[in-house]
Amino acid sequence: MPHAVYPLSQVIGFSLERLCWPGHKVTAVAASAVFRIPVWRHAMHWLGCAPATASNFRKLLATSSAGVVPGGIAEMYLIRPDKEVYKLRDRRGFVRIAVETGWPVIPVIHLGQSQLLRWGPAWLQPLARRCRVSLGFIFGIGNLPLPIPSRKPLMMVVGGALPVRKTARGEEGFDAEVERVLALTVESCESMYSRYAPLYGWGDRPLEIA
Repeated sequence: MPHAVYPLSQVIGFSLERLCWPGHKVTAVAASAVFRIPVWRHAMHWLGCAPATASNFRKLLATSSAGVVPGGIAEMYLIRPDKEVYKLRDRRGFVRIAVETGWPVIPVIHLGQSQLLRWGPAWLQPLARRCRVSLGFIFGIGNLPLPIPSRKPLMMVVGGALPVRKTARGEEGFDAEVERVLALTVESCESMYSRYAPLYGWGDRPLEIA
């Protein structure tokens, strides 16, 4: 978290895999819609991303970890100048896969990510959600309508692994385990942000998890 306009900090983290995740393979997943856009889908494949479908999640977890930015398109419209906003409380898809497969969830937050670019107008969000693709304009350095990020330092914070009790879909307790793990993920993000935001210089920038 967060996705923001474009998850540039996450891309940097993945590209420095040997430094950030020594001895561990991580494959990123992204919204399926971007793989239908000419040229862009080639860029996503070049970055090593795969469509964020349940079947792909299961395939990836057989050989690596899966990196997902749960806020997605909706989070692009939640960028605020006065606070940090994560879209997480209703994002159960990745948690269901984790519970089904028994893989732990490792929360990761990126400080500075949300202030690289701005996106809008916000009134396009309902249409974007129906079309499952981002609609709007990018504003970058100097608040100009250019996809050039503002110059900001980035800080990645990796949390501890959250234990998951493997539970099959349809089995008694599955939904309860999903809710438990999701609540732990939210709590972990809040704790990491509270601890590291002041070190980054965001001591006066509150976090809201929607």
